[in-house]
Amino acid sequence: MMFRATTIIVAAGLLIGPALAQDQVVIDYNDGNALDIADTAQWSPIAEKIGGGVEVLGEVKGAFTKAGADEIGYLVSNGSPAAADPFPKLDQRLVVFAGDEQVADWALPEDAAFSRPVVAVDLDGDGIDELVGEGSFYNMGTMAIGLSAVKLGDAPEVIQTLPDVYIDSCDASVGQRSIEASVVSVVDGKLTSQTTTEDCPAK
Repeated sequence: MMFRATTIIVAAGLLIGPALAQDQVVIDYNDGNALDIADTAQWSPIAEKIGGGVEVLGEVKGAFTKAGADEIGYLVSNGSPAAADPFPKLDQRLVVFAGDEQVADWALPEDAAFSRPVVAVDLDGDGIDELVGEGSFYNMGTMAIGLSAVKLGDAPEVIQTLPDVYIDSCDASVGQRSIEASVVSVVDGKLTSQTTTEDCPAK
């Protein structure tokens, strides 16, 4: 699946000690900027530092190795995702830096091929952030985007998936043509979405 790289501004309240993230907007697909594609060349210096001929598809700030840490996680891939490929094999990792020092390097689950990280957020209240990544699939004129949350650690695993948070079927050859866009939030430690449907713009 292809994922888009862009900067997301996350609204977060002040917390005292580990606590479940509450009513936090992760991304609003009704905002056209949410679909902007960032130039991955901006991360070329960090890709060279990591080595291995990898491509960095995006970054998120968070506490990945311990509660309260000030770290940056880079989504590293052995190739660029393509929306038309439903089964990419990209050997993706989250490489974490604290300042100039690399402090973690996690292999992400094979079935969680992301084209961008969206946000890092503590879903389960343990003080350690989970990674929320985005993926998309294009088929027969329809683009569908989904999100997955990955819990990091000894064996990173996908703990929640929200499929179809954005569907653009305006170029579909058959069926209904519309745009379905969701506001994705964290409520009670879970990703939730509220979706609105709009007609396709006139051509």
